[in-house]
Amino acid sequence: MPAVEERLARVEVHVDEQATSMTEVKVAIVELRAEMRGLRDDVDSKIDGLRSEIRALRSDVDMKFESMRTEMVTLRSDFDMKFEGMRGEMNHVRSDMDAFRREIRDTIRHLDDKFDRRFMWLVGIQVAGLVGVIGAVASAYYRG
Repeated sequence: MPAVEERLARVEVHVDEQATSMTEVKVAIVELRAEMRGLRDDVDSKIDGLRSEIRALRSDVDMKFESMRTEMVTLRSDFDMKFEGMRGEMNHVRSDMDAFRREIRDTIRHLDDKFDRRFMWLVGIQVAGLVGVIGAVASAYYRG
């Protein structure tokens, strides 16, 4: 069995190795912390960049929607004006159609009156002719 002094020497060597290992671990931990801080700073800067890009995109989308809203309002007002114009034109067409109907109605009445007068003339001429023929027949009958 080894002597106590040898064992003690071995333990001291192990303790020195452990102390050296612990120092290396501490240095590694400090380096890892520094690296972690760097990574966190990188991630934070990237997240901040993403946030700013999202804000910019959101403002772009808001501007585009606002632009679309103004275009829709403009289109709606254009349609309203066009429909009002069409209503005016339709009212004009209706009034023209009403005037045309009145003209046709008046023309038909005028023609009806004209036909009535001409028919009366025709009937008068026929009656006069009939009276003339009857008169000629009667005079021929009584002369003869």
